[in-house]
Amino acid sequence: MSGKFFVVSLHDVHAGNYHIFNEFIKKLNELGVYFVSLLVVPYMHKEHDLSSDLKFVRWLQKKQSQGHEIVLHGYYHYEEIKKDSIFKNIISSIYTAHEGEFYRISYYDAESRIRKGLESFRCNGLKAYGFVAPAWLVNDNTLKTLKNAGLTYTTKLTGILLLKSDIFLKAPVLSLTSRSLLRKLLSIIWARLFSFISVFSPIVRVSVHPGDLETPILKEQLLAEIVHLKKRRNFLTYKELSGLYAESD
Repeated sequence: MSGKFFVVSLHDVHAGNYHIFNEFIKKLNELGVYFVSLLVVPYMHKEHDLSSDLKFVRWLQKKQSQGHEIVLHGYYHYEEIKKDSIFKNIISSIYTAHEGEFYRISYYDAESRIRKGLESFRCNGLKAYGFVAPAWLVNDNTLKTLKNAGLTYTTKLTGILLLKSDIFLKAPVLSLTSRSLLRKLLSIIWARLFSFISVFSPIVRVSVHPGDLETPILKEQLLAEIVHLKKRRNFLTYKELSGLYAESD
């Protein structure tokens, strides 16, 4: 597959916060990026049930009809605290702030949550082709469940996995964090390095979180990088990208 591509994904979209993404989507349209992948959490922290908010459902339906992609992004988006190895506990507490829902999950729980998430989408006229785990952490139990559910792809921190062929597409991701002042400063440094690091990669990703949009310096940095990428690459959703590579296989 020839060509260079980039995907813009909006993370942690749920019934309690979807309105904050409207302005950013409008700005992307002005920049010529017309379609994004919306990573939707059906029952965020057990407080924001997609099916109980008709305005949110209609908003998602409208975005889907406009060409945006709806992606299943976990189910609760948090992980119950568990006793495990020191390394895994550090990953859960420091890297993910206990939001790595599918990091240490059992097959039964993974199957149940993915099934309920997809059913919630289906009942509300939404179609998901892919799954992105919170913090990009997926274990083998989750991968088995995703394949059995007939989903097309999932993503990891380092790239995109096509589930039917097991082809892995390396794709560096620009992801920032607003959780502390130090993390914000490191995010700005990483954003400026990203342009140089990713130049030879056929696929790159820009992942936008709610906290980024509430932090002006991070929001502007993301928009600047998207403008830079738009000059040199074609934008696609994850669904479109996985379809291109599946057809070339």
